[in-house]
Amino acid sequence: MGETPLSVVGGVSCMYSICVAMGRLAAVDALFYSDGDRLPIVSQTNGNGGNIIISNGNCRVTAIDNGINFINTDTNVGKHRQDVYIRDTDAVFNAILSNPKSIAPSLLAVRKMMVRYINWSPPDDFLLPLQEGFVEGAKNILEEFPDMSRFKELLDLLYQVEPTIPGLASINLEFIENMLNLFKSIFKRHHNNASNPNPDPKSPPNPNPDPDPDSKENIPPPPSIPLP
Repeated sequence: MGETPLSVVGGVSCMYSICVAMGRLAAVDALFYSDGDRLPIVSQTNGNGGNIIISNGNCRVTAIDNGINFINTDTNVGKHRQDVYIRDTDAVFNAILSNPKSIAPSLLAVRKMMVRYINWSPPDDFLLPLQEGFVEGAKNILEEFPDMSRFKELLDLLYQVEPTIPGLASINLEFIENMLNLFKSIFKRHHNNASNPNPDPKSPPNPNPDPDPDSKENIPPPPSIPLP
């Protein structure tokens, strides 16, 4: 999992920061469909912990081997892939936001990845802040890019860089816009549900509408097991 495994990073607060940062990174990956197997939250793959470096002593997470793999929607196959990806992303957020105190099923793939990389099965108190960071990251993206105008401004600046940045021309603005709109609709729907948690008298209210603000105090450090 990079130069420093989670097992040698000490302290509960440090571990919490690392987990949240990993979740935020996963949100960026989800937006750009990039390195979807790094943390298998939306894309249910085996995961690739080798694309994450945890710096020793400063509780920081660095993404490496980054790549943007946009879905080509010029074909019917590509359009179908985008529809499936948007559906899966929506389902992940819905599962998390509907019951933020519980681990969403998609996060279990991250647990399996950790077992493979450092032979440690992280408890829920490890996965919950990672899940929290995933949602927080998506919100931060919308704060920075409420619409496509700012993103296009940044893209225009990148086009002026010499020599030309490889792969820049392949950026799929339509895909990014679709994902930003998805993030917006997810949080709008969740806000509406929170405002009216029981519109159907047959449906019980959500018993856990808000995440536990003290959960970060209960995260146990993982064992000292070196990377293979």
